[in-house]
Amino acid sequence: MHTNCASSEEVRLICESSTETSQRSLTLLRAIDMTIDSLVWLESQAKTTVHFTGKAIASIKVCSRTNKIDPTEVVSSSIITAEESSVSLYNLLLSKKNFAIAAQELDGDDKESVVEAYAHAIAAVADLHNSLVDLRWAIGEHDADLDKPSGKLLSTSKEIAEYLDAL
Repeated sequence: MHTNCASSEEVRLICESSTETSQRSLTLLRAIDMTIDSLVWLESQAKTTVHFTGKAIASIKVCSRTNKIDPTEVVSSSIITAEESSVSLYNLLLSKKNFAIAAQELDGDDKESVVEAYAHAIAAVADLHNSLVDLRWAIGEHDADLDKPSGKLLSTSKEIAEYLDAL
């Protein structure tokens, strides 16, 4: 007969510890799922914006040059603000990806899934930034084509050389 039986207090502590561990695990799993879902949503939004930005760029490149798209440069200013926001978001995601890589709470497939979701979102945000730059340039080139030339029209190599010498 054993005399060293576990006390009810010991059993209670084991149960509490097990419950706390399970709750912590469930909270972590929920956080992992929410993080991945948010990153997938962000990636999708960025890719959708890139798609429609590409369509806008393509139409700007082939449209007739009759009116400026951004005569007051309000659109360009808005695009620059969006570019800056995408750079900030890119840096934030990169930082959070590095935290995920270093997180000891994450391991195995969980870590791999979170890091991969960050990598995909980061790539999509980089593509978004690049497409915004391309859009701004397309608008600028379109509008520049409509500017009236100023100054004397230089038509010979001698005139061009004299002009450059005068600078």
